[in-house]
Amino acid sequence: MKRSVLYILLFLGNLLGMNIVFKKLNSKKIRVIMYHGVSGKKLPEYYWLILNSDSFRWQMKHLKDNYNCGDASVVLDNEPSQSINRVLITFDDGLKNNYDVVWKILAEFSLPAVCFVIPCLSKENKQNWSTEFFDILVNSKTNKLNLNQFGLEDIALPANKKERAVILGELGTRLKSMNHEVVENILNFIRTNYLDSDFKPLFELMSSSQILELSLSNEFQIASHSSYHKVLSNLSREKQKEDIALSLRNLNDLGIPFLPLFAYPNGMYNNDTIEVLKEFGFKAALIIEDRHFTSADNKFEIPRVEIGSNISRLEFMARLSGYFYFLKKIQATLTFSKKN
Repeated sequence: MKRSVLYILLFLGNLLGMNIVFKKLNSKKIRVIMYHGVSGKKLPEYYWLILNSDSFRWQMKHLKDNYNCGDASVVLDNEPSQSINRVLITFDDGLKNNYDVVWKILAEFSLPAVCFVIPCLSKENKQNWSTEFFDILVNSKTNKLNLNQFGLEDIALPANKKERAVILGELGTRLKSMNHEVVENILNFIRTNYLDSDFKPLFELMSSSQILELSLSNEFQIASHSSYHKVLSNLSREKQKEDIALSLRNLNDLGIPFLPLFAYPNGMYNNDTIEVLKEFGFKAALIIEDRHFTSADNKFEIPRVEIGSNISRLEFMARLSGYFYFLKKIQATLTFSKKN
């Protein structure tokens, strides 16, 4: 669906009270919202995972005024809550802006959230590999990426950063399907050959002390997002177990209590991942699938409403109410009918 058409439908729908109707129809569903970060300054649009602080503040006010936001118990409780239109706010990766920017805004509205951190990377003062890979190359002065030695073709990198970001996004998706050791070798190669001398990482992770401070606040609960943000489904069961155990050990060493809720790195997992999580006492895990969470869903495959900087206020309201997903379902039905 074209963005212009979607905007018109969202505008008219809101005007006609469709968000009110769908909020009531979906009142028993849970909205688990997935964020990554918030910036106090305007960023290029290709950093779509990072909202500006004004947009995020508006969204938090909308949630405060219209929904019942709770902590991790919203999805962990075995017995359904009596409250309706429940929301769980989550942040993946543990970016430093969660500490610098997000925390103040959540406190302003007295809203709780869960932050899924990567404790080993924070401890070693490193970035998530996919963030670092993108950040280096989108800002590099090079016009060609040569990855022949890794079985990949030469990749032209246009000067236009918006176009370059699309190409890097596609490459990042390909890398997620590869063995993590190969990905590490590729990343080391990129650091050595394409890292400009004036490069400064835009999205650092929180330090261990900042993670601890957040865990002691009224706004944040801290949970594991793995040790190093590897694609777990690319690892053996034993390696997955080692990775998750290491993340829990690091959080425990910081004095952070165990929260039995997990977010799969890159949203990728397999049956071994789920079984390993159960062995460690986890009760639920979050995936990357854009829809509401219902009682029929597996608790180790909880979908989330993904929010980035490309989501307008009208679309945010419609995603929360469920009107947006109704429009998507109609679009899918019409597309299927045309093909058949």
